[in-house]
Amino acid sequence: MNPENAVAAAVPVARLVLESELTIRHAETLHARLCEALAAGQGIEIDCRKAPQADLCFVQMLLAARRSAAASGKTCRMVQPLPPSLTQVLLQAGILHDDGSFADPSSSWLKD
Repeated sequence: MNPENAVAAAVPVARLVLESELTIRHAETLHARLCEALAAGQGIEIDCRKAPQADLCFVQMLLAARRSAAASGKTCRMVQPLPPSLTQVLLQAGILHDDGSFADPSSSWLKD
């Protein structure tokens, strides 16, 4: 297992730490890690604070993971602060407003 993308199962929430690029180039590995973390507990906390780069592909995976978690009665939360590259992609995609609030209030899935 790559230590940069470690999953630590904690009851009841699995914590997924992502420190490498969150881009389409790494989509297969990121998808596998997200699925593994979702299966490991009653919820998932995604910590990508140290990730150097993110793109829209990763955002799409996050949204899909959130939907999958909700459909299974689980939670999917992001640890704050988000890396600047991910924040920029969320702004460009219209998911976040300039003030940091979510365009859809029900989409607030950041963990304080």
